[in-house]
Amino acid sequence: MRRWLFEDGADFGLEPLKDEPGFPHHGAHSDQPLDTDGVHFGSLSEVAKFLEDRAIAATAGCSPLQSNLNVVSELFELDPLDAEIVGVLVRYRLHEWFQNLLDHVLDTREFKPEVLIGVLIGRSAVVVGDRLHPSMPLMDSGIVGKSSAMDVGLFQYEVPLGLIEALTTPAATSADIRRALIGPILKSELDWAHFDHIGAERDLIAGVIQGANDTRAVGINILIWGRAGTGKTTMAAAVARHLDLTLYQAGESGDSDVPDRADRLPTLRWAQRLLSRQSGAMLIFDEAEDLLPGGFEMRSDAGASKVALNRLLESNPVPTIWTSNEVGCFDPALLRRFTLVVELGTPPESVRTQIWQRLSERSGLDLPPDALRGLAREFDQPPALAENAIFAARLAGGGMSQLRLALAGAVRATGRKQAKCDPVPTEPFEPSLTTADLDLAKLTDRLTRAKTRAYSLLLSGPPGTGKSAYARYLAEQLDIPVISKRASDLLNAHVGDSEKAIASAFEEARNEGALLILDEVDSLLSDRRHAVRSWEVTQVNELLTQLEAHTFPVVATTNFVERLDPACLRRFTFKVRLEPMTPPQVRLAFWSFFGRDLTSACGELTDLTPGDFRVVQRKANILGIEDSAELAAMLMSESAAKPGRTRPIGF
Repeated sequence: MRRWLFEDGADFGLEPLKDEPGFPHHGAHSDQPLDTDGVHFGSLSEVAKFLEDRAIAATAGCSPLQSNLNVVSELFELDPLDAEIVGVLVRYRLHEWFQNLLDHVLDTREFKPEVLIGVLIGRSAVVVGDRLHPSMPLMDSGIVGKSSAMDVGLFQYEVPLGLIEALTTPAATSADIRRALIGPILKSELDWAHFDHIGAERDLIAGVIQGANDTRAVGINILIWGRAGTGKTTMAAAVARHLDLTLYQAGESGDSDVPDRADRLPTLRWAQRLLSRQSGAMLIFDEAEDLLPGGFEMRSDAGASKVALNRLLESNPVPTIWTSNEVGCFDPALLRRFTLVVELGTPPESVRTQIWQRLSERSGLDLPPDALRGLAREFDQPPALAENAIFAARLAGGGMSQLRLALAGAVRATGRKQAKCDPVPTEPFEPSLTTADLDLAKLTDRLTRAKTRAYSLLLSGPPGTGKSAYARYLAEQLDIPVISKRASDLLNAHVGDSEKAIASAFEEARNEGALLILDEVDSLLSDRRHAVRSWEVTQVNELLTQLEAHTFPVVATTNFVERLDPACLRRFTFKVRLEPMTPPQVRLAFWSFFGRDLTSACGELTDLTPGDFRVVQRKANILGIEDSAELAAMLMSESAAKPGRTRPIGF
C-alpha cells in the first residue's frame, strides 16, 4: 500500500501547506493553471506526483491515523485496494487543504470521482468504480456511503462520521476501535420479574433470540413499540441479561455526541459484521422510526436507503431488537420483514409501584410504600416520566407533595391522561362485615388457586354493600391490577362509539393483565326487549361478545339486577347477591369503625351497609363527634334516608 502520511501527526491535524519546497507553482503549465489556497498546479498528474513525492520523502513508519486504518482494514478484512480507497476518503474529510486541492481539480477538470481516486492510488477508474459498487464490501458494509447532497464536495462518496471518530482516537488499540464501531454495551436496570405483566410476550422474545443463537439463524429482527418511556430498551436489556448475552447499542455514540441520523444505519451494519463471528451477542437499535419514511423523504437517495434497510433485515447475522414509539410510520413491506412485532404498554399498577419504589430508593428519596402505591394508581404513567418526577422532587428536597406536583405537571404537558386505572382511593374489604349468598372467602380462595382466569362475576345488591370493594379485594388476592370503568366512561352519544369504547376497555385489560370492573353494568346490559334504537341492541351484543372471549377476570356490579337483559345472566360464571349487614354485623362494625360498643337501638336495624358506616365516619371526623349516642343517631338517619328496605332477588 502507498504510504499516505500527509502530516497526519499525533493529533490527526494538518495545517494548510504553502510554499512547500518542491511544490510546483504557477507557470509549470501556465496554459491550464490549477490554483488552490495559493498553490498552483499545471495538471492532474502533477497533483498525484506531488503527493507521491511527499509520501516517499516522509519518515519511515505509520502515522497514528494510518495505524488505525490498518486496524480497521483487519477488522473488516478489507482488500488492500479497498483500504487505499478508504484512506483517501478519510483524509479528504479530515484535512481541509486536501479537500480544497482535490475539489478544485475535480471542479476545474470535471473528472469523474473514480478517475481522480484512481490517479491518487495508481489504479484505473474502472477498477475503482467496481470496488465502489453498492454490492461490493465497501458500500455493502456501510464503510463508504454515497450522498447526492450539494455540499459534500469530492466524489459524493463519504466515510460516516462514526468511523472517522474511531479512526482519530489517539493511541487506540484494536479493541478500542472495535468497541467504538460496535457501540456501547447496555446493562439491565430492571429484573426479569419486572416484566411479568407481559410474561408471554417477554418469554416469546427471549425464546426467539435463544433459538436464533442456538441455530445461527440470520435475519432475526424483533420490533418492540409503544409510547415513550414504557421501558422498551430496559426490557431488551432484561432479556439479554436473562439469556446471559451481551447487548450492544448500535447507532449510539459511546460519548456525549449525538449520532447523526445518516450515520446510524452504517453503524448498525458495522456492528452486524464485526459481531457475526462472536457468540453470545445481540444488538438493539433504538428509535428506529428515525430511519423510516419521514427521514427517507428528506433524502434524494431514499429508495437506495430503503433497499439497504430491507436487505439488512433479511440477512443480519446477529439477532437485533428495534424499538419505536409508534408503529404507524412503518411501511407494511418493511413490517413483514420483522420476525416478531410486540407492543409494550404502560406497566400495570402493581409493577409501577415496584418500579417507582426502586427509583425512589435509588434517588435517595424516602417515600412510604403505601403513598407510592396510591400515586401509581393515580398516575398511569410510564417509568421514564416517573423517574424524572422523582428526580425533580429529590432536587427540591421534598416528598410526596412535590412528587405529585411534578407528575401532574408532566402529565398535563405531555397530554397524557391521568388516572386511567381508577384513581379513587379504595375502601378496604372486610369479609366479616359482608353478607352474601355465597361464601366469598371460600370463593376467593378457590379463584386464586384456579388454573384459569377466564371467568366473570356479577355482583348485585343495594349501594354500599361492598360490591366494588370485593372486586378490588379479589384483584389483590390474584396479584393483578384493576381497571375500573363506569357506564359514563363507555357510553357515547355517537353511533358506534360506545361499542368501540367497550372493546377498548377489554383490550386495555388484556394488555395489562388486569381485572376489569364494570360498575353500573345495568346501563350497559339493559333488556334488549325494551330497546327502541338499534345501538341499544348492538351495545349489549358487543359487551356480551367481549365477555365470552375475554381471558382475564371481569367483575360487573349493579344495584338493579332486574333491569339486566335476561340472556346476559348465563354469560357470567358466578352470580353473587350482597345484602345489608345483620344486627350482629352492625354491632361489630360500630366497634370496628368507632372503637366503642353499640348500646343504641340502631343495632337492630337490618338495612345498614359498610358504606353507611364510612359515610358516618367521615361526617364524625369532620364535625369532631365521638359520642356513641350521636354516632348511633347519625346511623339511624342514614337508614331513614333510604327509599325502603331492599327485597332479596335470587337467581
